[in-house]
Amino acid sequence: MRKRLLSTLLLLLCCCLPVGAQTVSDAAHNVTLALPDDYRVVTADTLDDQADYLETLGHSVDSFRQYFRQDGLLCFAASPDRARQVELRCLQTEFAAQVGDLSLLDEATAARMADSLIAADTRAGWQLIEQDGLRFYEISTATSDSGGRFCALQYVTVRNGLLYDLTCYSAGESLTETDRAAAASLLAGLSIPKQSGSFSLFDAESIFLTVLIWAAILAALAAAGFLLYTFYADLRRRKNENEVSEYVRIKRRKF
Repeated sequence: MRKRLLSTLLLLLCCCLPVGAQTVSDAAHNVTLALPDDYRVVTADTLDDQADYLETLGHSVDSFRQYFRQDGLLCFAASPDRARQVELRCLQTEFAAQVGDLSLLDEATAARMADSLIAADTRAGWQLIEQDGLRFYEISTATSDSGGRFCALQYVTVRNGLLYDLTCYSAGESLTETDRAAAASLLAGLSIPKQSGSFSLFDAESIFLTVLIWAAILAALAAAGFLLYTFYADLRRRKNENEVSEYVRIKRRKF
């Protein structure tokens, strides 16, 4: 009994140990992504060294380079059997510049602004989620291409005025619980620190309103000060008139 209990505890301990991971970082876009160690990872810096692998995906180095240049792709990764694939993108868009930081918006505003980002045919398959203080649009899709049917969980957020997109693809007709758990694990490994210099139109609107309010307050104080000054000046004038009149009257008495 004791040996069986010990074996069970050891098994649980092994299950709780963190799975080995490799990290992909992009300092220019202030983002880091942790990936399982057995995933094959392709970045812009490793394209030339992975020509043979890209051919197995039906791509050439040049075609994949276009994805990095035009689609804002930062990295591509795939499981050993390629049943699961991951893409991380970062884009500069008008939407991202306007929002600045999705996590700073209230939930109602964030949901309303999804209409500017999510295509109409996928709108029914999305929700707002929170992960480590970041708010994401989680978009669920199922479609097909020349390789067959596949599903995707796409996590989109805006931070530091940039749009970040982590897409997790799975082969099959629909997403399974295992697929969702794998995607959630990848999302947990995504880090996008906030930069102090990030700015958005929402910030500009807040600053404008703050300046406008302070300007109104200062104008009111100036008006009140002016009224007090004129009241005080009027009192001084009347006092001086009385003093002069008294001086003249007394002086006339001497003569």
